[in-house]
Amino acid sequence: MSLDEPSLARLMAASQRGDRAAYRALLGDCRTWLARYFARRIAPHQVDDLIQETLVSMHRKLATWDSDRAFLPWLAAIARRLGEEAERYTPYQRGFAGRANRW
Repeated sequence: MSLDEPSLARLMAASQRGDRAAYRALLGDCRTWLARYFARRIAPHQVDDLIQETLVSMHRKLATWDSDRAFLPWLAAIARRLGEEAERYTPYQRGFAGRANRW
């Protein structure tokens, strides 16, 4: 496991070429990186779900990453967007659940 930019970029480039072993390694490394990223920003009960959502989104956007650009900012942008969505909808969901319990 190597969470540095050059190693992750190499794994991503190999993944784009269809290297399954590189893709498995990339997912594992990204899971670790995302856990650290979200741990500082998101409520603990949301971290696992956001990691999964980010990995699925990364998978869907795999072909959009440009190997001439850094990998981590690309991944962080995906994670940031999903984290912001989670923060935006969580208060509503908690409020709705509270009202539902009173019915």
